[in-house]
Amino acid sequence: MSGMRVDFKPSNFATLIEEKGYELTLYRSIPCPCISVDTGQPDPNCPNCERGWQYYGSEVFKGVCSGFSAEKQFADPGHFLIGSMQMTTHANVNLGYHDRIVNQNSLITFSELILKESGFNSKFRYDPVEHLRLIDTNGTAYEVDTDFTVSNRVITWVDEENEPPDNAYFSVAYQMHPIWLCTSFPHLVRSTHVKFRHSVDTHYAMPIQVLCKLEWLVET
Repeated sequence: MSGMRVDFKPSNFATLIEEKGYELTLYRSIPCPCISVDTGQPDPNCPNCERGWQYYGSEVFKGVCSGFSAEKQFADPGHFLIGSMQMTTHANVNLGYHDRIVNQNSLITFSELILKESGFNSKFRYDPVEHLRLIDTNGTAYEVDTDFTVSNRVITWVDEENEPPDNAYFSVAYQMHPIWLCTSFPHLVRSTHVKFRHSVDTHYAMPIQVLCKLEWLVET
C-alpha cells in the first residue's frame, strides 16, 4: 500500500464552484490612453474612462468567495468599509489585473460626500439600488422622489428652492451591489497531472484564485 497514489479529481472542484459559488459579473479592464506617460496619472476630465481605466464586455460566471476582510475604519471621507476577499473560479475564466467583478446577488451600504457645484449635475459614484439617506451641511434630510430623482447616477432636484446649497458638500448613503477589482494573482495559472482510472497521466487545468479588493479602496 505504500506505493498507492491519491489523485486529484478536477470534477470535485468544478462541482464545488457551481454549487457554492456566487453568480458574478465580469467586466474586463484596459488602461485608458489618456494616462500621461510622464506622470502615470489619467486626465481627470477624460470622458471615456473611470480613473484611468476603461471597462468592456460583460460575462457572468460562478466564483467561490472567501477570506472576507471588513474593518470598521475610515479610508476616505464618506467611505466606511475596508474589505478584501479571495475568489476561486474555473480555469477557463480569464481574469486580468484591475478587472471589475460585480456581485449582483448581494447588497452593501456605501456612503460618500458629493460636492454640489453651481451649474453642474451632482452624480453618485455607483448605481444605487436603494436610497437610505441624503443630508446637507445644515442637517436637512432629503427624500428620493419627493426632493430629488436619480437616473444613471445623476441627481436631479425637484424644487430649486428646496435643495442643498451650491458649492457645499452633502452626504448620501445607499445600498449597491459590491464591486471588486482583481488586485493580485497568487494562483492564476495552475495545472496538474492526474492518474485516476487511467493508465497514463492526464493534464488538467486547476481552478484559479485571485485576490480582490473593494473598488473604491484600490489606489488608482
